[in-house]
Amino acid sequence: MKLISFIVLGIPIPKGSWNFLGRGRVIPDNPKLEAWCQAVTLAAMQKAPREPMTGPISIVIELFFPIPKKYLNKDGSRKNPKILLWADDKADSDKCERAIWDCCTKAGIWKDDKQVARNVCEAYYHEVQYASVQICQLVQGDAKMPFEEEI
Repeated sequence: MKLISFIVLGIPIPKGSWNFLGRGRVIPDNPKLEAWCQAVTLAAMQKAPREPMTGPISIVIELFFPIPKKYLNKDGSRKNPKILLWADDKADSDKCERAIWDCCTKAGIWKDDKQVARNVCEAYYHEVQYASVQICQLVQGDAKMPFEEEI
């Protein structure tokens, strides 16, 4: 089972809504989305297999966003630098996932994002902003029911 792993520096940008310009023309509502998607696609292309992956796929995404002022001291240092902070108000992780998944399709990692059978996305606040992506092909027959003992 091959693992594809890459990091993209920069603030993760969500793929949100579109602005309609008329006559069928649309542009993303976030002007930073195009540059972010180019960076993600380039990073993914550098790690893409010769042929797109087939079958079920697992993807793990870690998103790192700027630290809000409420977690900083007046001098800009972190109030508690030893803990990792969950992002709870700046991240729209499902829309960030959408952007990354579309870039992986464009880069030839997989044929279609509907192949993603396992998806984990975590969002944090951090001094350095980036996205970490890990992708691997799943083996049919290895799936287990989550919380099987509780069912």
